[in-house]
Amino acid sequence: MDCAILFTQNTIINVRQKVNIIDILTKNKINYRHKSPVIASLLAIVPGFGQIYIKQYSDAYLGLILIYLNGTIAAFSFAQLGAKSVFGSVNLSLASGFYLGNIYGAYQSAKRLNNFNFIKTNYEIKNRIINLDF
Repeated sequence: MDCAILFTQNTIINVRQKVNIIDILTKNKINYRHKSPVIASLLAIVPGFGQIYIKQYSDAYLGLILIYLNGTIAAFSFAQLGAKSVFGSVNLSLASGFYLGNIYGAYQSAKRLNNFNFIKTNYEIKNRIINLDF
C-alpha cells in the first residue's frame, strides 16, 4: 500500500477528512519511475547505457566519446610503438578511469534521481493535503 495513504489512515481521526485525503491521493497519485542503481550500473558496463536508462543523454554521449577516444588513441599507440608506449599507457589509464567512472556515475545518478523524486513527491502530497478545504 502507498505510504501516504497508510499514513493518512493511521493519523487522521476525522472520517470525512480521511476519506477526502485518501480520495485525492489515489485519484491524483503522483507517480515517478524508480530507477534501480544496480540496474543502472550493470547497464553502464556498455558505456552510456546506464545514463540512457536514467535519461541523462548528454552524460551518456560524453562518457561514450571519452572512453572511445582514449581507448582508440591507446590502441593506435600500442600498435605503432609496441607495449612500451608511454602515450598508450596514459591513454589506456584514462580510458579505464572514464570507464569505471561511467559505471559509478550511473549508480550515483540513479540514487540521486530517486532521492529527488522522493522529496518532490512528499512535497506535492503535503501541499495537496494543506490546500484541502473542509
